[in-house]
Amino acid sequence: MMSKECLTRARCARVRVCGATRHAGVTSGHSRRSEVVRDALTRLATERRKEEAVLRPLDEGAKSGRARPGVFNRIRSRILKKRR
Repeated sequence: MMSKECLTRARCARVRVCGATRHAGVTSGHSRRSEVVRDALTRLATERRKEEAVLRPLDEGAKSGRARPGVFNRIRSRILKKRR
């Protein structure tokens, strides 16, 4: 289970990445400031959606608590049965 501290670190790293991506469009040859801003906002929104898609299952897993005893052995045995 991930601690709250680990989740907070992941979110902080995510903000740093977003901050770097916001400025990526400035050097791409846009002719107007409004184009740069629109492009940057579009990229930021896209990055946020991707990050949320990754972090949502991690948050749900962290909230679910510890696995029941023997769960990994049951999963391993099912996988081995399918291979045969």
